[in-house]
Amino acid sequence: IPPFLQDVFETESMYRSADPFQSLTINSMRDGEFLHWHFDNNDFATTLPLQSPEEGGDLEVVPALRDVDHGIENYDQVQQVLDEDPAFDHSRIIKVPTRAGSLSLLKGINSMHRVAPVKGSTRRLVAALQYDRKPNTSLSLEHNAKIYGDRLLKEYGGKM
Repeated sequence: IPPFLQDVFETESMYRSADPFQSLTINSMRDGEFLHWHFDNNDFATTLPLQSPEEGGDLEVVPALRDVDHGIENYDQVQQVLDEDPAFDHSRIIKVPTRAGSLSLLKGINSMHRVAPVKGSTRRLVAALQYDRKPNTSLSLEHNAKIYGDRLLKEYGGKM
């Protein structure tokens, strides 16, 4: 792992995700596609846009909305974000435009984030690398099937 990532994330231990489906992903999104608000299962992520859409596709982040290390889930504020509640301080949401070649670093396990709808005929292409503080971290096949579809269960016969 490059030492600068450990410095930025202020962690002494950092390992590339051992998950065969999560360690490196290329996300391709077309006109009208988006990702809902979510937290990552991995501790850290780096994203590198490879191609910008014509419009939209911004990464929207609420940094440090929760703190899993200290058991602070902050359910009330998470629900406010999901409900677009005016009581939530929307100035906390950082909008990161998808610009090809611009590296973003995210502590996705604690920072709620989404991708705004893509507009236009040019796809949004983003490479994402996932990292964890513990070595050999991987999601279950069943969990990955929820993300990538049941074909994984058929293809891997319930085993990875």
